[in-house]
Amino acid sequence: AITVNHATVIRKAPSLTRKETLLLHRQGLTVESIAEKRQLAVSTIYGHLADLISHGEAVNLENLISPERQETILLAFEKLGSDRLKPVIEMLGAEYCYGELEVMRVIQKRR
Repeated sequence: AITVNHATVIRKAPSLTRKETLLLHRQGLTVESIAEKRQLAVSTIYGHLADLISHGEAVNLENLISPERQETILLAFEKLGSDRLKPVIEMLGAEYCYGELEVMRVIQKRR
């Protein structure tokens, strides 16, 4: 439980579908492979992983996003902020995806 503005917020445990994504991730599968195996969109898998990270689950970040891409995204966040992802994706270009930005936004907030 977390106290926010004098109210207690109960954080729900990750769902079974997110836990399945985490298990496959920990087996070394890429986001694309997990999406294909589970017949889900890549963006959904990134969403699962971002949520899992926010719940304190350990993930292999380098398996998700290369260190170079991580650094580029964090620099873009420094310049533009991370509240709105559209300006960041427009600056970085089509080779980046919203899922990567969402994961990095969660990582940045946890630091």
